[in-house]
Amino acid sequence: MAGNVSEWCHDRYSPDYDYLPTDGTPFIYPCDDQWPDQMNIRRVHRGGSWLTALKECRSGNRSSQPPEVWATCIGFRLVRVPRTTRNTAIMLYHEGLDSIDADAISEGIELFSRALELNPTLIDALLYRGLFRYSIEDIEESLADFNAAVELDPYNAGTYQMRGVVLSDAGYDQQALKAFNRVIELDPDYPGIYFHRGLSHALLDNTDEAITDLSRAIECNPGSPAAYFARGTTFLIIEQFNRALDDLTAAIERDPYYVDAYMLRGWVYERMDDLEQARADSIRAAEL
Repeated sequence: MAGNVSEWCHDRYSPDYDYLPTDGTPFIYPCDDQWPDQMNIRRVHRGGSWLTALKECRSGNRSSQPPEVWATCIGFRLVRVPRTTRNTAIMLYHEGLDSIDADAISEGIELFSRALELNPTLIDALLYRGLFRYSIEDIEESLADFNAAVELDPYNAGTYQMRGVVLSDAGYDQQALKAFNRVIELDPDYPGIYFHRGLSHALLDNTDEAITDLSRAIECNPGSPAAYFARGTTFLIIEQFNRALDDLTAAIERDPYYVDAYMLRGWVYERMDDLEQARADSIRAAEL
């Protein structure tokens, strides 16, 4: 089990183990705002290979590669699983996970549904089916899946966060805020939560609370252009133009292709009578 080829894993890469599943299921759907360096597209491989040093031929040795990379020193091992109802449900669940990379949304929903028919308590299948339904804007069905997941595990912070995002997109801002508050009750350091709660506060015109949350989101993840854009937009609502300008500029520095940031910054420049800069931003937005 060590050496020969380094074992290609289903899991995507994460820099640490803080938010990885503990039930043996693969980690394949990380939040982009948790790892802004985009390392999360890489797949983990373990165990060392014929090409590595002896000290690296152990299960704790961990590396990663982009999914399109192959090599003679990377492979996988086959396992035969007994055909029980539980194992069949898990097999269908894993097939559903494969559909994520293939962008096969309808197929994924069908596979997760079949898994849940065999094992209605398979909470990860509920979560991923909810995410797939959300991606095709089947909001009510998506919420039904997240509500069922919350009933199965009322202490899962991630479930409440995903539910809150869907509620927010559906326009249920007050309910979304309650979901994000619950996340913070369960885990005050959950990745991305202050960004999402800040957006909810902004939508409810709670500008002071929004700025506080978005400022904390920036502290947690200073590389996130979305957090700067959201805080800049909130400053704009209360007509603090200089602070809005600073945040929109910070968003553009982190993402030079952020069209909305150029458009909004151009509007701010216009309000500040800097028509030359306003025109430059408008032109750049049109180019993008």
